Amino acid sequence: MAEHISKICRQDSPQITFTDDEADRLLHPHNDALVGEIRVANNVVRCVLIDSGSSADVMFMDAFSRLKIEGATLTPAKTPLYGFAGDCVRAAGTVRLPVTIGDGREKATRMVEFIVVDRPSVYNVILGRPTLNALKAVVSTYHLAMKFPTGNGIGVFRGNQEGARKCYMEAVNKVCRKAPAPATVATILAVDEAGVLSGEIKPLADLDPRMPEEEIRALPVEDLIPFQLDPERPERTNAEADALARLASGNDLEGLVSFPIEKLDQPSIDREEMVLKPGNPALAGTPTPVVLGPQS
Repeated sequence: MAEHISKICRQDSPQITFTDDEADRLLHPHNDALVGEIRVANNVVRCVLIDSGSSADVMFMDAFSRLKIEGATLTPAKTPLYGFAGDCVRAAGTVRLPVTIGDGREKATRMVEFIVVDRPSVYNVILGRPTLNALKAVVSTYHLAMKFPTGNGIGVFRGNQEGARKCYMEAVNKVCRKAPAPATVATILAVDEAGVLSGEIKPLADLDPRMPEEEIRALPVEDLIPFQLDPERPERTNAEADALARLASGNDLEGLVSFPIEKLDQPSIDREEMVLKPGNPALAGTPTPVVLGPQS
């Protein structure tokens, strides 16, 4: 009898699907994170990362402080957070806040217990598996969207691709340049009169994550190893790629060096004698040189 009542009370959730048309708004191909905005206690919070790999819902201290939610106080937390590299972060506390996701009638509100972390970050909030499971949400990183059932249909959280890339580059540039810690939320956010917590990143003057003082130079594709050209002249060596060096097994250099070794002892040619003018009759009938390797 109890099993029969359970089947009657249970309501199946509507089907959730993603279409190719929903991905047309994005630049492809991409590997961008799902970053967008939500409402926390009636405040719009941007730069929110949806992370199904996180076992906790995280809010950063600067964002929490700037929201200035009346009556919201931190409860001491003893459980630390561990990253994938094993690093440990002590939480400043926990707080339960109402979170609304979605637009119009297709939206859902849940009480979320955030772990507040006093660390700089380009994100304000990270929504992890606790909230995603509470919403029965389905995430598609290809569509940069998350869908979840509501009482009025399917709600949608759509990611901001441009915002996600700015957040990523802001973090990468700060780390690669060994500058002070990434820009904190306090330096890039402001609460306006409408209660909107802005998450707009300052314009980036340089999107190249390389070190500015690093000299850019061409590098070999493979590791270089020296090998001997003339068995009687140990100092005569050349550096070739591993793949080429493997062709010369032992002292067998046939097919690898197609000119006599003694030619290396010929006197050098004067630089002026090497100049070939296009109109020189001596060049008439000269065979076209063979280019080995990819054509530019």
